[in-house]
Amino acid sequence: MTPSLFLRLFGVMVLALLPGCVDAPTDPRAAARLFFDHLERGEADAVWGLLIPSDQTRLRAHQAQLAAAEGRAPSEDPSRILRDFGIRQLGRVDGVTVASRPGDSVEVRVTLKEGESATFRMDKQPTGVWKLGLLDALEPSATSTEAG
Repeated sequence: MTPSLFLRLFGVMVLALLPGCVDAPTDPRAAARLFFDHLERGEADAVWGLLIPSDQTRLRAHQAQLAAAEGRAPSEDPSRILRDFGIRQLGRVDGVTVASRPGDSVEVRVTLKEGESATFRMDKQPTGVWKLGLLDALEPSATSTEAG
């Protein structure tokens, strides 16, 4: 997994979106594909609804810090949040595969038509819906290897 993939997928290394609801599939591959389809179409509410709760919390905190630094109130408008962070997908998803053993938390590999790919964590919620963990995949420790 390389940082350049994330630049191609999202255009930035930090993401923030705001609340919304979405009907999510109960299959991790379908939920991941749906996440990236919504991202491509700019459907912030739907993207937000497919993020794991801990990512939502971290994104809200980041949005509050950015708004305070700019001397404005935090926005609750997903479109504003997308603009603030330059969220955009720069490639079409070609495939999604489960890259770990089945369970309540799995890794999925998302491959772009251009051939690049990245792995994301998917967590099964108590309702049976799968949600995507995006932020951990963007941290340096997730994109680099340890020196031996």
